[in-house]
Amino acid sequence: DGPLPFSVMAIFFSSLAFGALHGAWLAGTVAGIIYALVRWRTQSIANAIYSHAFTNALIFVYAGLTGEWHL
Repeated sequence: DGPLPFSVMAIFFSSLAFGALHGAWLAGTVAGIIYALVRWRTQSIANAIYSHAFTNALIFVYAGLTGEWHL
């Protein structure tokens, strides 16, 4: 198949959509950019999924320790 092509516009718009779906649009958009870059850099959707799961786990631990569940 070859390497995944890099598209700034695709990363930008998919990250905006990711941010919009996650409520906190700025943090979600930044996270979306990071996950898209992980996907592009590693050529693996699994690594982007693992990154997202790891981020969710960190937020869960933080919320559990601080009681700030509105994140």
